[in-house]
Amino acid sequence: SDRLAGMRSRLAVLIIVLTVASACSSASAKKVAPRDLEQQVANQLNAKQLTPTSIVCPSALDAKVGAKATCIVTANALQYEAYVKATSVKGSKVAFKLSVPGPAVIPTQTLEAQVTSVLTKRDPTTFKSASCKNPLDGVKGKSTTCRVTDRDGKTRDVTAKVTQATLLNVALDVLEPK
Repeated sequence: SDRLAGMRSRLAVLIIVLTVASACSSASAKKVAPRDLEQQVANQLNAKQLTPTSIVCPSALDAKVGAKATCIVTANALQYEAYVKATSVKGSKVAFKLSVPGPAVIPTQTLEAQVTSVLTKRDPTTFKSASCKNPLDGVKGKSTTCRVTDRDGKTRDVTAKVTQATLLNVALDVLEPK
């Protein structure tokens, strides 16, 4: 849809200008601290009406053209790798391009909640809990195994399979063993 295409293009490439902390005197030693990078990425995503619930940038962005950093963005209970690349440095300002190419990843906690939701709707009296060891790439056709426990303590493995995937939404089905 046009709305999704618009959101995808807003999320895919953003130009952001950051102020570099002036803790270091030499231009080559200046960096955008991870916390500052996280805040600026959050501000820019919010300005584009994309509201992340968390952003983690494990390393600083060097204040030099071509420097790169990767951040993990969580939005809509999905995770994305966001790639930051410095495009220019002027004094204490660093301009950079932010790209979030996808696919989204369903973290294990979200995956367990989705499996729980599907199975509870199918049989609210029998199903108790789900445990998934691995996150699931939000790519149509991808799948992973989760262990489910019924109220009587019996366990079984089920397959969580992605049935639809866009940059901002991933739907899945839960397949029972035959």
